[in-house]
Amino acid sequence: MAEALNSLFKAELVRNRGPWNSIDDLEVAAAEYIDWFNYRRLHGQIGLVPPVEYETTYRTNVSEQPAQRDFAVSIKLGTRHPSTEGLDPYPGTDAPAPLHPALG
Repeated sequence: MAEALNSLFKAELVRNRGPWNSIDDLEVAAAEYIDWFNYRRLHGQIGLVPPVEYETTYRTNVSEQPAQRDFAVSIKLGTRHPSTEGLDPYPGTDAPAPLHPALG
């Protein structure tokens, strides 16, 4: 992906807007191009909005809280989860039952 971006940069800026009088002119033009690319360019894959605007909207709409779990979680090693009580995880064998489903 980086190579594609570099090719785009060269095609849109360096070749199309050059030749440059000095390295300073090219540096200013590169900074302007990066500003346009990140802040003003309308991106078709995200609804014709600039990438920074899309990212800001996404971050304000994403909850900072983790998703609520609808099941109990036991993190104490050596205990069995209540939903596995009375179940033989290996029917017909003499294998010991695991202590916790996640360890099984």
